[in-house]
Amino acid sequence: MCLILLTASSLAATIDSHASSSVTTTGVQGTVNAYNLAGDLIPIAGAQVEARRPLTKTLISSTQTQADGNFSLQLSPGDYNLTVSAAPPASNISPAFIVGYASAYVTPSVVDRVAGVNVTLSPHLPERDVGGSCLTDSDGFFNVTVWPYYPLKSYSTTVRLSEGAITSVDVDLEPFVTGQPEPSTYYITFTHSEYPVGPEYPTNHVLKISPGQSYGFEGYMNSWPSVTTMVFFEGNWYTLGVNGNSYSSQPAWNLRFDGERRLFNFTVGEPYLPKGEVPEFVVLIPRSLLDGSPIVFLDNAMVSSTVAQNASHYFVRFSYMLTNNETVTHNVMVGGSNTVPEITSPVASLVIAVALLCLFSRRKLIPKSPMMRALLRGPSSLSVREPFSVIREPMDKDTDYVRDPGDEVSRSHDSGAYA
Repeated sequence: MCLILLTASSLAATIDSHASSSVTTTGVQGTVNAYNLAGDLIPIAGAQVEARRPLTKTLISSTQTQADGNFSLQLSPGDYNLTVSAAPPASNISPAFIVGYASAYVTPSVVDRVAGVNVTLSPHLPERDVGGSCLTDSDGFFNVTVWPYYPLKSYSTTVRLSEGAITSVDVDLEPFVTGQPEPSTYYITFTHSEYPVGPEYPTNHVLKISPGQSYGFEGYMNSWPSVTTMVFFEGNWYTLGVNGNSYSSQPAWNLRFDGERRLFNFTVGEPYLPKGEVPEFVVLIPRSLLDGSPIVFLDNAMVSSTVAQNASHYFVRFSYMLTNNETVTHNVMVGGSNTVPEITSPVASLVIAVALLCLFSRRKLIPKSPMMRALLRGPSSLSVREPFSVIREPMDKDTDYVRDPGDEVSRSHDSGAYA
């Protein structure tokens, strides 16, 4: 029994030895690099490597390069067309650097560099350009790296593979164009919990960035110096400001504060902007001046706005779409949610008009209809009330009159009417 087992074990070892000696690997391997704008060879990660039949162009096998640019393809013996190409973002090997500071008007008259600002550069064409972002440090400094479009030429060669042989092919891709490529378009934005998102500088939020270049940038989260005015309120002086991406000589004028109603009013107008553009404004107002959260009205109509705040100020951002005729001006009102005047609705206006009409008609008899009686009392009385009752009192003619249970009805003997 032991002899049989030993023989079987020896036979298995012999079979494994023959199998390992008969297995051979055939294929191609190599490394893909490319020249950046500075002339340095950079390993290309994500480059496409394809092996095709020379005559039929049939794809036999393909792979992508690893982080170090290496690749490997196992193939049968024969002739192949080996093609290497690098499309974005793999080809974007010449980064650009945008460094600078993020500043904000922490009050209408004080500019300071701000820490913790998220500075983001987003590409206009994300399918070919790569963006980036970072947070400003304690000094408000940022350094954002982006990878603009940097096209590379593809490479093709013919390889002949023999049985059991590994062929090495190292590829150095060259730039598609000589000299400086065309710049790419990026949108820059600033984000911070205590300050408004815009309007930023530059006013159109656009930067043109070329591969391999460095740019210095001083960004303002809420534009350049605002138009300001000083007001005296409850024993203290305050500065209010308005700034924005205005093409006019100033973004706003006729700034005034109604201390009694706690409303900030000013005038805007954009006759120099083409139709379809959106002027953006940021109102910088001390929190002490408003009663409640800020609300913005443009020509007596509420407009959408976003509000940020720090310890002392509100930063209220709003915008509006330009129309055909922008030679006109617009009146803006900013107030607190607890004190903003009510904008009367058409229904309320009708109720008030009817009430006033009845009041001044000097009718001696109160109408029988509960609704008309409520109208005479004003809009506030249009609600569910106690049931009305009908009373009958002797007069020259039998007439029904409506009486609210809470009202006092008395007879005037001189006039013969009820008061």
